[in-house]
Amino acid sequence: MNNPLNDDHQFHSYLKHQVYIYRAYGFVAIEKYEQAIDDIKKAVSIKKVDGATIYNKMLSKGILRMDHEDYIMATKYFQKASLKFPENKDTYCLSIIGVVRSFSYSFTNRFIDDEK
Repeated sequence: MNNPLNDDHQFHSYLKHQVYIYRAYGFVAIEKYEQAIDDIKKAVSIKKVDGATIYNKMLSKGILRMDHEDYIMATKYFQKASLKFPENKDTYCLSIIGVVRSFSYSFTNRFIDDEK
């Protein structure tokens, strides 16, 4: 015989998981990447997440690394995201931006005059 409390608990967990997933998608859409990552972590603690959620997590982490001028790590996150959805070109564009910024920042001090 099915225990109704067990079914209610499972249903409640399912709903909680879905709320975190969809709220994370919303946070990515409005560029609130830290909040998206937090919600994805909460969803993962309830049960396994789908490929789209992992993609959003990697994309969010990469963008946050770019915000902190850590372009090498950002490109690694974008490359990992591109493995989930290779047809999505956003990760490739972001990777290129990260590589260009990394390269240009590495030469920044080489071309500045030492004038006082």
